[in-house]
Amino acid sequence: MLGGGIGLCVGGAAAVTALIPSTALWMSPILCRSGYEMAYNTSHYSYKPGQSGTSVSFQCVSNGDFYDVNDFAVFALQTLLAALLLCVVLAVGGLMWRRSHKPG
Repeated sequence: MLGGGIGLCVGGAAAVTALIPSTALWMSPILCRSGYEMAYNTSHYSYKPGQSGTSVSFQCVSNGDFYDVNDFAVFALQTLLAALLLCVVLAVGGLMWRRSHKPG
């Protein structure tokens, strides 16, 4: 069960970050130096006829200067956020279930 929860958080974080990269911008104060803001670039590519993909990269940007953000750090923080959200959903669901099944 724990492995499934971890897999759900990692997979969910990766999917959300790939499909909606702007969801990772909340971590700008954590990953970027003072005066820099986190931004992302998406690149679309084709590797076979009829097949394509999208690549997302993150940078910290400031007045014409930038540096790359560690992708592992982005996905690790997104996974932690997904785990936190999953715990909150499970806790609220558990409380609601207990209240609805309370001996009366």
